[in-house]
Amino acid sequence: MAILQANLVRTGGSITLGGPVTTRNFDAGAGTSFTAGPITAKSVEVDAGGLATVNGAINAGFTGLRSSDIDITSTGSIVGEHARLTSLNSTATLVGDGLTGSGYALSDAELDRVRTTNGFEIVVDAARGAAPKMTIGTLNYAVAPAGTGG
Repeated sequence: MAILQANLVRTGGSITLGGPVTTRNFDAGAGTSFTAGPITAKSVEVDAGGLATVNGAINAGFTGLRSSDIDITSTGSIVGEHARLTSLNSTATLVGDGLTGSGYALSDAELDRVRTTNGFEIVVDAARGAAPKMTIGTLNYAVAPAGTGG
């Protein structure tokens, strides 16, 4: 039986973590932006009302990032068993390169920084106000053959 299964409650403002964080489970709710350096945990759950910025490696069995936009910087990555990136953007969800417009934007380069052994999801959460549409642009994503662990 899970006792701590309540939804994340967002702060009134932003959350910025400059240094590395190591913990069993990492849960954070930011009313506006969320910015983090390296995080190592069994699971990472973030709910941000604005931009979620990943400046360091997130190493977790499961990583769930819900936000209105995402920025996985050149020094950032998401590594683990499974990841779920959820758009809460009411304008658009744009995945890949060569797209115009604004909204939740995940580029091909950012997507290359997501490395999981058991899959990942990109989700539009229309129930929480996201525009119920995802536009896919150019993607060059390397997929390892089954059983190779890549």
